[in-house]
Amino acid sequence: MRHKKKKLQFNKTQAHRDAMFRNLTTSIIKHKKVVTTLARAKAVRPIVEKMITLGKKANQYSQDPQKALHYKRQVFSYLKSRESAKILFDEIAPSLQDREGGYTRIIKLGFRKGDGAPQALIEIIE
Repeated sequence: MRHKKKKLQFNKTQAHRDAMFRNLTTSIIKHKKVVTTLARAKAVRPIVEKMITLGKKANQYSQDPQKALHYKRQVFSYLKSRESAKILFDEIAPSLQDREGGYTRIIKLGFRKGDGAPQALIEIIE
């Protein structure tokens, strides 16, 4: 039975889904905005917001290197890209330090010409 299993599968295996979300998260952090399908944007939003929260916590505990290292390792284990992690810790997290949540915005863009899939822009709020 599939009770309480509300997660979009995107017709992909678990490993493929994980890789897709990692790559999408890395791109959003690196470029600050990405155009993708609406379903993918809605699915990746909680992941991006969690990474930003971990970056904020790492900056918050900059006086306690052990706690900061813990949060940085959590981010590195998910992103697998030093460049995007550096952008997250140096640019994004300090600019959103005062914000309590809602770090991303999804804007609907219409439908893709080829297959009619609804497109959306997911971006980090400045």
